[in-house]
Amino acid sequence: MKSTTSTITKAGCTSAFSMAAMTGSKVAIGCSSDSSGNPNLRDAPESSILAESTISPERVASFILQNGLQVLLISCPRKALVTQMIWYKVGSADEPPGKSGLAHFLEHLMFKGTAKHPAGEFFQTVRRVGGDQNAFTSTDYTCYFQRVPREHLGTIMAFEADRMTGLALEDESVLSERDVVLEEYVRHANGPERRLHDQIMATLYVNHPYGHPVLGWPHEIGKFAREDALAFYKRFYAPNNAILVIAGDVESKDIRPIVEQSFGDIPAQLSIPAKRIRPQEPTPEVLRAVTLADPRVEPPQLHRYHRVPSALTAGVGESAALSVLAQLMGGGNNSRLYRNLVIDKKLAISTAAYYGTESLDDSQFVISAIPKTGLEFAQIEEAIDKVIADLTKNPAPTEEIDRVKTKLVANLLYAQDSTFALARSYGAALATGLSIDDVRRWPERIRAVTAGQVREAAQKWLDGKGCVTGYLIKHSGPGRQGDSSTACSSAESGELITVAPVAPAIVGSPSSHGAPKVQRLVSRGGIEAWFVQDATVPLIAMQYAFAGGSTQDPSESSGLGSMVARLLREGSGDLDSKSFHERLDEGGIELNFASTRDYLHGSLRILKHTKHKAFELLGMALTSPRFDAPDVERIQAEVLANLRHRSTDPVSIAYCQFFELAFTSHPYGRQPEGTLKSVQKIESAELKVYVRRVIAKDTLKIAVVGDIDAETLDSLLDSTFGNLPERADLTEVADVAPAKPPQRIFVPLDVPQTVLIFGGAAVRRSEPDYMATRVVNQIFGGSGLSSRLFREIRDKRGLAYSVHQNLMPMDHSALFVGSVGTRPDRIGETIEELERQVRRIAEEGPTREELDETKSYLKGLQMRELETSSALAYALLEHQLDKLPIEYIEEHNALIDAVRLEDAKRAAQRLWGQGLLTTIVGRAPLPAARCE
Repeated sequence: MKSTTSTITKAGCTSAFSMAAMTGSKVAIGCSSDSSGNPNLRDAPESSILAESTISPERVASFILQNGLQVLLISCPRKALVTQMIWYKVGSADEPPGKSGLAHFLEHLMFKGTAKHPAGEFFQTVRRVGGDQNAFTSTDYTCYFQRVPREHLGTIMAFEADRMTGLALEDESVLSERDVVLEEYVRHANGPERRLHDQIMATLYVNHPYGHPVLGWPHEIGKFAREDALAFYKRFYAPNNAILVIAGDVESKDIRPIVEQSFGDIPAQLSIPAKRIRPQEPTPEVLRAVTLADPRVEPPQLHRYHRVPSALTAGVGESAALSVLAQLMGGGNNSRLYRNLVIDKKLAISTAAYYGTESLDDSQFVISAIPKTGLEFAQIEEAIDKVIADLTKNPAPTEEIDRVKTKLVANLLYAQDSTFALARSYGAALATGLSIDDVRRWPERIRAVTAGQVREAAQKWLDGKGCVTGYLIKHSGPGRQGDSSTACSSAESGELITVAPVAPAIVGSPSSHGAPKVQRLVSRGGIEAWFVQDATVPLIAMQYAFAGGSTQDPSESSGLGSMVARLLREGSGDLDSKSFHERLDEGGIELNFASTRDYLHGSLRILKHTKHKAFELLGMALTSPRFDAPDVERIQAEVLANLRHRSTDPVSIAYCQFFELAFTSHPYGRQPEGTLKSVQKIESAELKVYVRRVIAKDTLKIAVVGDIDAETLDSLLDSTFGNLPERADLTEVADVAPAKPPQRIFVPLDVPQTVLIFGGAAVRRSEPDYMATRVVNQIFGGSGLSSRLFREIRDKRGLAYSVHQNLMPMDHSALFVGSVGTRPDRIGETIEELERQVRRIAEEGPTREELDETKSYLKGLQMRELETSSALAYALLEHQLDKLPIEYIEEHNALIDAVRLEDAKRAAQRLWGQGLLTTIVGRAPLPAARCE
């Protein structure tokens, strides 16, 4: 539809985004005009993010109870959703000798219930109010969090206060959870990179407890008893060793009485020292190296860890300078390492640099590289040393430093869009000895970094004296079962895979709260977008998609769409790759593309003042991509390296085999990333043809959320997308039904944990039973900690660390897909329990209690999923692709409520009544797995 003026259609009349800005000043939004007031916005100058005015800090209030509990309230109104986190200042570095992993083990046990609230009650309460919860452990802290509607904060806070002192443990549940933690370690050990990291840390910290893994060493985990957990709990879990952080639409005058009522009567633990004292590291005297050889390593990797000060232990300005140095060296395609090692010298496939600020004691500065095939590590190390030497001798140009600082400050601002991210940033800082002022002033400290300080940081901390170099190499000894010849595609690898038909598993038989105001905007040039105006944070998020994806790849060129997605940012028009990335970095612009089976997706996240530059770069990327030969060769090498890595990863292999089993010769049976054989043959001409065929107006869908008015967006849509071809030239794709279950594939691979992928045909998004299917899928195995599979396989039997199942609707088919990993000696038991639960849900369906609880959970899930601008834009795009009405967000809860018990039972029979398609990758399972 074209018009000579902008057309706006509104859905909904309740704006969840007309709230106070995070500065604390009240501002009206929703129908406000662009703050510039300039109708000719394309000619308006855009300010620099490094200007102080571009940051709008959130409001923070803090107080301490008499028992020592520190409370932090972050007021950032984003609907009626709050994040609550309680941080205990104890982590893996505080464990007694010989008890590595105890802090993490206790984190698991904290969900086992209290004398007042039995196991499962906390979970059920959180789910009934539509919230979620979880926890994580680090070297210096343990954090428990919930995200719930604001009106339920008091209830959730009371639960959290109760388990601060009331934890009740039974030997049976402790031993079962110990098996779960051991299974988590085995999953961790499935990745050679993770094992190498553990060994590097153990070498970097020979005296400090940072040298043992957060998960612990398995020989020590296996000895944990109930008494160990309770002793650790009583020693460290107390109000004077905790920080309560609440972020959302909260005010101190309203929240403080609830906090005092919940936590005020809990006594302080007087034996907790005011300062944590750990053994410190001696000055290193020798260069150290660690080598891990594994037959599944593809490709080799190099990691260099330098011990450097954290934000707490650094001198004035040092931590900010190290942050800038890490971004300068390894933050993206214009970083020093990438340009030198990958682009200029063509020695490496990829590079990276990372600096960790959150640490009570000294932290790490990590440099990584993946060499090109056939190159020696010595060549890579020499090139890295030259990059460091140049930085220590020659201060980086001011414009380069400014681009780096812009990117870092932009990331800080983007984090203000999420209550979870804000609560986490403040909580982690306070738990590692920093102050509220340290967090608030961090952007200022980044801005103040000079090229001279960056040079000094490189001179002082990257001299090699305190570093450990880790080499990840392919095992060169005799071949073993499951060596790296096992590939994703059995047709290419030549690996013998047995497809074993098995006996059939089963025979026979209100309006959304705080919904955003969504507008349909049709520009003067006829470009349509769904649009939510929200000035809470000065940023704009856009999601867009073109029909296409890997279904448009010729069978002999699978991976073509994925290659296009990677290359669209690598130069356009008169800007080569380097210049294009410089423009992105100058504005802190996040521009990304990805190819799925059905669509070529794109995302743009920008700061308000960079919108014209950002949209111009996006338009150039879509209309005039360069596909220069060196860039194609470089990206091709990256893709091939990733495919080689995936060919040895059990999870990737299992998923590849599952889709081949489900769809055989249909395009859905191919992986969007392609194969080693197909990607090697892709040439620039094919990439250009794909762009001409796929990127066009008639299949374009757009969603925009953020601080932009309709008139400005109208102009930007036309200038960005108006020059695209009118119609795409797509190959017709047939609808396809997944293979009929039950069928099973086994792929031998010598890994610590065996991986199982299972699934089958599901309900298409357009079918009337879709919502009932979504509800019953959530009950059975949906992501979360309360599904049937989670309770039966993990909680009761300790067979796995995680087990879940999700729906996967596609344009031409639909699947449900789940996964679980377990030790090889338990795979038979795991499969039997999985199949038993499948039979049970198909025959009996869910209970009324499960149905009611899950419906409440799913209604709250929508609130959480729409919290950030990017998440809301993504949801609005998905609604368009699924041909849902613009009012869908408001209608969602009513559709959930309309699901009846008989609907859920019918959906369960349809999903699981025929059994499962399964792929198993790992060591040979027991006979009980029936995979002869």
